[in-house]
Amino acid sequence: MTMQGCSALTIRGRWPEAAALCLLLWAAPAAAQRASAGGADLAKAVEAAGRGGAQAAERLATLAPRYPLIPDFLAYWRARALMSAGRYEEAAAALGPVWKTRFPSSIAGRAAVLGAAALLEAGRPGDALALLERAPAGSLPEPPASLAAARAQEALGAKAAAAALYQRIWCLYPVSSEAGEAARALSGLAAGGAPALPPLPGGLRMERAQRLSKSGRHSQAREEWLAIARTAATADVRERAEVSAAAALYEQGRTREALAELLALRPSGAETDAMRLHYILLCHRRLDDPAPMMAALDEIRRRAPASDWMLQSLIAAGNYYLVRNEAASFLPLFRACADRFSRASAAPDCHWKVAWRACLGRRAEAESLLKEHLERHPSSSRAGAALYYLGKIEEERGNSAAAQLYFSELQTRFPNYFYSVLASSRQQPAADGGGNAAAAGRFLSSIAWPQRPRTADFQPDEEARWRIARARQLAAASLGAWAEIELRFGARAGAARYALAMEAAGIAARRGAWGASVRHILGIVPGYLWLPRQAAPRRFWELAFPLPYRDAIRREARRLGLDPLLLAALIRQESEFDRDAVSPSGAIGLMQVMPQTGRELGRRLRMRRVTPRALHNPAVNLRIGAYYLARQLKLAGGSVEEALAAYNAGPTRIPVWKEWGEYREPAEFVETIPFRQTRDYVQFILRNREFYRWLYGSEKRAAPARSGVRNRISDRAPAKKPAAKESARGSSARKSPAGTSASKKTSAKAGSAAGAKKRPSKKGANSRAGKR
Repeated sequence: MTMQGCSALTIRGRWPEAAALCLLLWAAPAAAQRASAGGADLAKAVEAAGRGGAQAAERLATLAPRYPLIPDFLAYWRARALMSAGRYEEAAAALGPVWKTRFPSSIAGRAAVLGAAALLEAGRPGDALALLERAPAGSLPEPPASLAAARAQEALGAKAAAAALYQRIWCLYPVSSEAGEAARALSGLAAGGAPALPPLPGGLRMERAQRLSKSGRHSQAREEWLAIARTAATADVRERAEVSAAAALYEQGRTREALAELLALRPSGAETDAMRLHYILLCHRRLDDPAPMMAALDEIRRRAPASDWMLQSLIAAGNYYLVRNEAASFLPLFRACADRFSRASAAPDCHWKVAWRACLGRRAEAESLLKEHLERHPSSSRAGAALYYLGKIEEERGNSAAAQLYFSELQTRFPNYFYSVLASSRQQPAADGGGNAAAAGRFLSSIAWPQRPRTADFQPDEEARWRIARARQLAAASLGAWAEIELRFGARAGAARYALAMEAAGIAARRGAWGASVRHILGIVPGYLWLPRQAAPRRFWELAFPLPYRDAIRREARRLGLDPLLLAALIRQESEFDRDAVSPSGAIGLMQVMPQTGRELGRRLRMRRVTPRALHNPAVNLRIGAYYLARQLKLAGGSVEEALAAYNAGPTRIPVWKEWGEYREPAEFVETIPFRQTRDYVQFILRNREFYRWLYGSEKRAAPARSGVRNRISDRAPAKKPAAKESARGSSARKSPAGTSASKKTSAKAGSAAGAKKRPSKKGANSRAGKR
């Protein structure tokens, strides 16, 4: 930041705050070092405020002059301490600085809820409501804000308004602790007598059941649906609830019970009956009974041919046959999906399955189907693959100029994706000219390509500079997590997102929170991979593709003869280098090792007993995960693609998939994997490896130690091929970028090191299938 910029900022803003901001930005490294020396005092005071320490409020007041850029944070922490001490009026009053910041405070929503709680304790419910309304739009944390508002309304005697808020909490946040409090409050209001409480809206009750189901509480969801069915005011609601209750049995794995209930129902509405038939189809699919499965599909086609249930059923039945490689059965189903539901989000994936099978079979219509895919779905996630294989077709014909047009378009449009890596590594033969190149050029120019970001501004605007300065003051005081809250809030509010993403990732990296560092970039600038590499500073790419635990990775790679950069690329996909990551399936740590697999391989490696807690230790996790990867590489004859697929989906599936085509290159095997999660997983890791080679190319593949673990890797052949069997969840149409993944074998017998993963966190996470 220039001194001229600082002068302008000082003139526009309040002089003391602006001057402090400029000085901090101008001398950031030195300021950070000086602040960190005294920052321990602030960090301790904040920790004490969280615990309710009696002296924390006074200590925070004393420290406030040393932190002129974050008065709102000091005020919030002080109010927490005062609240814990029972000094409610003082706590509410202490929050004044939160409402006086130059730009909206990132903790205004939290402060409003805290202040409202304090005012309620002080007997001022009207002021509590007013304070909640003062928070910036969208900043209030839910459901705590609604709970505070409900309590305020109740205290004011507005029982109907309070009940409506409690009902919303109970229905819209059914698994929260606030839902339990809301239920108790509703019971208390009902016991209090007149006036009568408003009835619970039926739509809200149904929303509660749906949200319980989405959160995996299928038993509770079934109870709600049955209760709705008993009290439904109309036949339509009752029938929908009865079908949903039966569907909850299916989701619990009680397939035959679900099927019996579904067969006994006879809804009058076509849409509800289509839902019933869809779940009948799913039951028969799970029971491996295709004839009644297809009969159910035919009945849906008759009853509700244009419904979403028809679309979902086409995909479910198609995937049943896809994982069995029965092309004659799945191709018509996916073609029907692509043609009849051409505007649906699932249509591109359905069309690609048709196009890819033609391409894999070297059929004459492959080229026209690949072009059709680009014409109909230019924003498809498989558009890059279509360009690559069109280039391959021209290359095989000897039309090198036309091939290079496709490869060049691929690298321009998809600069950081798997197929661009492949295209860049292909030989560049001399252009042969000719009509094919001209025709290819005309075709490519006719595609309505979506607009993608190709440039990014990493220069912070005025608001971003203000937030960065505040974040640095917080980080220097060992309050990095609060600093990152400040920066993410600024990005959501519309400030310079790339500058804030890079700053947030850098702060997280400096405190060793590597998973948070990567997720800041993924969350704040999700389209970053559309940027050419030269459009962003090298440091940005290093934060997006970090290499922590370098010595441990290098040590295990050397022990096993692995490429350390491949190991890093896999860890980045598995856990984003978050040692505390735990997937919903229970996979743990950097390489997402399942506890049972950890115990088995730990015994084989003669390690101490490997407990789930031990798997959070990077050294232990790397030892087991790297050994498992090396074992899969050995079983795959050195094929990285097959080894990665085995790491994700289990090794027993690989021999089956290998027989599905005559693959001319490994990419064709990868593209044929029927589980989208596994296919994307392999492609993302290979893409990651190219980034790691570019950023850390000095990390060479090490020769194995002579007496290393590699000599103990099992030489046994892969297990005998089982009959292809679809997983319980199957490979159904997934949402992009984050959809439901295919189930993965996680037993020690199957040897899989990790379960079907979602973006990990200590509390569970979202799907990793579409992570970039």
